[in-house]
Amino acid sequence: AISNFTPTVFAGGTPAYTAAGLPPGITINSSTGEISGSTDEVGSSTFTITATGTNAAGETRTASKTYEIKISDPDSYPYKVDFTLSGYTGSSTLNQFPVLLKFDSGISGFSYNSFASATAGDLRFFASTGEELPYEIESLDTTGTSRIWVRSGSISGTNTVITAAWGDASKATAPDYVFDGSTWSNGYDAAWHFQNMTGVLTTDSTSNNRHLTAEGGATTGTGQVGNGIVLDGTNDQLEAIGYKGVTGGSARSLETWVKMSGTDQAFMSWGENAQYKKWTWRNQGSGNQRVEMNNGGRESNVAINNNTWRHVAAVFPENATNLDSIKFYVDGVETGYASSSTTMPQTGDYLDVRLGNDHSDRRLNGSMDE
Repeated sequence: AISNFTPTVFAGGTPAYTAAGLPPGITINSSTGEISGSTDEVGSSTFTITATGTNAAGETRTASKTYEIKISDPDSYPYKVDFTLSGYTGSSTLNQFPVLLKFDSGISGFSYNSFASATAGDLRFFASTGEELPYEIESLDTTGTSRIWVRSGSISGTNTVITAAWGDASKATAPDYVFDGSTWSNGYDAAWHFQNMTGVLTTDSTSNNRHLTAEGGATTGTGQVGNGIVLDGTNDQLEAIGYKGVTGGSARSLETWVKMSGTDQAFMSWGENAQYKKWTWRNQGSGNQRVEMNNGGRESNVAINNNTWRHVAAVFPENATNLDSIKFYVDGVETGYASSSTTMPQTGDYLDVRLGNDHSDRRLNGSMDE
């Protein structure tokens, strides 16, 4: 069965709905416009929905829109493996959230030799609803571990299942979504994996193409997930040339893995070094996370400079009233707070986004990943 779908229609009264071109077994409710049903027809097709109603003057009006429907059948693939996302313990449902899946020959039911394509172009992922899920191959190593980011349908509780399917030679060409940034389409401004550098560039996986340019001697090395970026604390940094970051008082979320032992070193910065107009995310003298905006800052109370990989995040939410609305996380757990600021940021459209440095030349001596 498909996931039920109802088109959005703005109309007075109660419009009537018709559809042309639906696959066999899929129907439309003429009163509500809801599309539902089951079909054995696999593949992509288009259909047109028409809504008919009357306006305030009693005149009949119609409006039509064409949609594409894609029906996938995981059971048509000769090989399948289920991944259960048992590590999520949050209380909310995560929608279209990218998750990292790892493949190796130790997984029961999996073998690299069973791919129909040498580049895994026949690989597909499905939600329990049957929805085909976009993915990005971060690294493919047929002699070891491969890492693949999959944009989930929804994650709720500890029993969400994503099914990997492969081995159908008729589907050996990878879909466009593998390469076009669809995995990171749910509000991501940029996503950097640091697996490889082409010259001095490390690529952005979103469709925004906000690639990073390595400056100084920044290079790749051992990361938390495959490779990471290594910075020497002297003249290294990464710069997203032309990308000015999130400006004004808009919501923003920043996260990375970091391995460091020093203090007063920057993870990420942008904006203008003027009152309330800069945005710097760093650690401070006690090793805790700090976000500052020139004449105001907010700090966590958990040190992260113990020279082990720590996952850190700073989330400035929608509808924030001042910088105190920001939340810090270390290894997935919200921290306490050691200082505050009751002013809203006014981040300027000035300097490009930089990793490993800030407006005061506080360079990171350590490693970052993801």
